Amino acid sequence: MLLAAAAAWAEMHSDRVPPPGFGSKRVRRRIELAADGRILSREPVDLATPEDKAGPKRLAPDLTRTSGVAALAVTDKASYALGPGPATKRERGSRAREEHAAYVSLLDDCIAQTQEELVEAVRTFTNEGAYQHLELPDDWDDADVVEFSVAGRDPLASPAVRSWWAERVLADTVSNEKAQCMLCGRNAPLVAKFPQLKGIPGGQSSGSPLVSFNKDAHEHYGLSRSLNAHMCSRCAMTSHGALAVLLEDERHSRKVGPFRWAWWTLGEEEVHLDTLLFEADPAEVAALLRSPLTGRPSGDVGKERFLAVALGGNSGRAVVRAWLDTALAEAQANLSRWFARQRVVGRDGSPPRPLPLWELLSAAAPAPGKDRGTSDDTARRLVPRLVESALLGHHMPVVVWQGAIGRIRATGDVTQAQACVLKLGLLPDDDQRPEVTMTSLEPDRKEPAYHCGRLLSVLDQTQRAALGRVNSTIVDRFYGSASSSPSTSLPSLLRGSQAHLAKLRRARPGWAAAYERKLTEILDRLDHLPRQLTMQQQAEFALGFYHQRAADIAEAVAAKARNITNAPPTEEDIPETEED
Repeated sequence: MLLAAAAAWAEMHSDRVPPPGFGSKRVRRRIELAADGRILSREPVDLATPEDKAGPKRLAPDLTRTSGVAALAVTDKASYALGPGPATKRERGSRAREEHAAYVSLLDDCIAQTQEELVEAVRTFTNEGAYQHLELPDDWDDADVVEFSVAGRDPLASPAVRSWWAERVLADTVSNEKAQCMLCGRNAPLVAKFPQLKGIPGGQSSGSPLVSFNKDAHEHYGLSRSLNAHMCSRCAMTSHGALAVLLEDERHSRKVGPFRWAWWTLGEEEVHLDTLLFEADPAEVAALLRSPLTGRPSGDVGKERFLAVALGGNSGRAVVRAWLDTALAEAQANLSRWFARQRVVGRDGSPPRPLPLWELLSAAAPAPGKDRGTSDDTARRLVPRLVESALLGHHMPVVVWQGAIGRIRATGDVTQAQACVLKLGLLPDDDQRPEVTMTSLEPDRKEPAYHCGRLLSVLDQTQRAALGRVNSTIVDRFYGSASSSPSTSLPSLLRGSQAHLAKLRRARPGWAAAYERKLTEILDRLDHLPRQLTMQQQAEFALGFYHQRAADIAEAVAAKARNITNAPPTEEDIPETEED
C-alpha cells in the first residue's frame, strides 16, 4: 500500500520528514529584530538569488489554503505578517486587514501556550505599525513570504513552538469519528481531510489531494468524505509528509512527461534511479554491473523493499499512474540486467554506452513537447512500461519497439537508442549472454530479415560512393517498402547497383571490389528474399541495417588510419554529388 510504505519510510527517516503542518517553503524576505521587538535594520533582507528568485527553501509552516483566511505561524506572506501596506491594492485592503488580524491572533495563542520570548518579540513588532519602521524595496510584494530573526535566532526553531503548531494542525484535521487506523492499527479519531501534495504535473499549484471523496457513490457505511478511508490524523500527515519530501528531493524523484516519479527503499541501501535509470551515468552503471563481483553490504538484504510511484494530476486530484513494490535485491538485479541487455555499439561502431530512459523514450516515439522532445501522451503510454521493464524484469512491451519501428520507417534512419529498443524487444528472456548477443554485427545470424537490412545498408553505401552525396538516397526512398516486403524492393535495387559498381570499377576499383565482396557475403546468407515481414522481422531488418552500417564505418575509419587505399570510404571521403 502506497501510504503505508511512505509512512514506513518516514519512520526510518524521521530526521528528514518535517513534523505535521511544516513543509519546504520558499522565503523571500527576512526582518531582523532585537530581543525586545525593536527593528535592527529598516531594510528587510532580500533572500532571493539568481537561481532562486522567489527565495531559498526553508522548513516553515505550510498548509493548503483555499479562498478563506488561514494564518501560518510566524513565517507567512507579507499581507498576513504585516497587514496592508504601500504595495497593497485598494480592493485588497480589507482582506489584508483580516489576514493580519488572524496572524496576530495566532501569535497570541502561541505565546499563551508556549511562553516563547522570541514569538513575543515578533508580536511586539507587528503590534506597533510594522510598515512605519521599514524601508521597502521597489519590488516589494504582499505575496512575498516573510520570516523573522530575533537576536539572530529563528522563533520557529523552538521545540515548543514546533510542537504547538504540529498539535494545532493535527487537532484541526481530526474528526469526531473514531475507528481502527488502516496504517498503524490503533483505534483513534479519523482524519477529516487528507493533506495535499504539491509539485505534481497537471495538478494544482496549491496542492492536489491523493485521497478524496466528492460523490455519494464513493462513500459507504454512512460515512462521509475522507472518513471512508480509515486513517488516523497522525498517519495521514506522516505519510503525506514523507511523499512531499520524496517528491521534492531530486535524488528520489524525477519528472518525465506528465508524471512525477518518486522512489525509495525500506532498508539501509538506496537505489539511485536519478543517476542510473533516468540519466544512465556511466560510472554509476559500471558500479552497478560490478556489484555482483564486489559483494553486497551485510544485513538482511532479502527483506529490504524497493518502491516507486508515478503521480499525475487529473481534475485537481493526484492520480497514481504506476506503482512498483518489489524486493530491493531483485530490483537491483533487474536494473543490472536491463543495462546488460541494452548494450548496442554506437553508430560509428564505438563501444556501447548506457542510455538514459528519456533517450529510449524518444527513440520509441519522438514528438514535439517540453520534455526533451517527447509529448505527454507518448510518455503517459510508454514510461510506465519502460520503468517496469527495467525494475521488474518484464520483457520490453510490443508497443514500445513497434513505436520505434514506426519512427524508423518515417525517417529512414536508425539511431543507437532505436537499435537498443529493438534489441530489448527481440532478445529472449532466457538469453545467458545479453551483453554480447545482438550488440554488434552478427554475420552468422539465421534470421533472413536481419540480412535483408544489411543488404539495404550496403546498397545505400554503394550508391553514395558512386554518385556522391545525393539529395535522395535509396534509403530515403525505399526503406519503408524494403523493410516490409524485401522481395518487392530489393531485387530492383540490386539491379540498379550494377551501374554503381561499374562506375566504381572505372574510378575506384578498390571500393568496387570491397562492395562486391560484401554484397556477395550477404547474399550467400539468403536462400530467398521474404515476401512480407512481420513486425518482429522488421525489427530484425532495422537492427541488421544498423549493425552493418556501424561495422562498415568502424572498418573504414580503421583502414584509413592504417593508410589502406582500397578500403571503402569514410563519410568524409564521399565526394559531392556527381552527374552519372
